[in-house]
Amino acid sequence: MLDAADEWVLLDDLLARLPGHVKLRLDANGAWTTRQAAKWLERCAARPIEFVEQPCFADASQGAAGQRRTDDVLLGLARDYPTTLALDESVAGLPSLRTWLERGWPGALVVKPALAGAPVSVLALLARHQADVVFSSAFETAVGRQAALRMAFQFKGPHPRALGYGVAPLFKQEQFDGLPAVPFVSIDDVNQMNPEAVWNALN
Repeated sequence: MLDAADEWVLLDDLLARLPGHVKLRLDANGAWTTRQAAKWLERCAARPIEFVEQPCFADASQGAAGQRRTDDVLLGLARDYPTTLALDESVAGLPSLRTWLERGWPGALVVKPALAGAPVSVLALLARHQADVVFSSAFETAVGRQAALRMAFQFKGPHPRALGYGVAPLFKQEQFDGLPAVPFVSIDDVNQMNPEAVWNALN
């Protein structure tokens, strides 16, 4: 495992190789301490970083007090640094999405439709708060992926962002993926997916 200084060198080397209009998304998966997150956000401020995803995270094993402290840290980091923060693990379902939006979360939210809850309720909540949303995969088959992508196309938020669906091809049998690994997808592509083919392949 590299230390932060080595990772910063790799980041700058990668950025130097990319076209000038490209921005990167960085994902810590909740692994950073508050101090590490602050150092990374200082570093990212002058670089083309679209957002930093889930810098810190506390799960139920750390207790309610630990979770509250981490949530307060995330809010502080989001307000203190110019680079956008995105929550992922913190917003796994509708109740947590509602909590963060009602707290006035200033960053982005990574919404996995397969985990988030009833689409009508989720979309209404996001629209009411004019949320900054990145729709993402939860490693679902073509059945769930079609429903999730339709939900993503339905949402008309104030900050259009590229989808986080770069997981195909995931299954050994490609009909379970539903879509090939392509850089762009349209609603027509989504509507042409055939969930019945997945069902038939399982029988």
